[in-house]
Amino acid sequence: TVSALSQRCEATLQQAHDAIQTILSIPPQERTFLNTIQEADRVHAQLYVEKTSAWAINNLSLDADVRDQAQFVFKKSADALVELVENNKALY
Repeated sequence: TVSALSQRCEATLQQAHDAIQTILSIPPQERTFLNTIQEADRVHAQLYVEKTSAWAINNLSLDADVRDQAQFVFKKSADALVELVENNKALY
């Protein structure tokens, strides 16, 4: 449903934002591969799954409102993927 798509997207984006903020708050001397790079990769994967799921729903749903919401979720997830992970220079 439109509501379910919206709720799932917001929850995923909040989890991703929180995880990235946690990574950035780790003092340099305490950073490890596991708590930085691996965690950033997990966030990337989570956002990618959200984005591609929305893409699939947009292409398969018979309901126009669901397709519209799926397009919105796709764009929002894609934007978050770029902003939070791919172009976030503070992570790298």
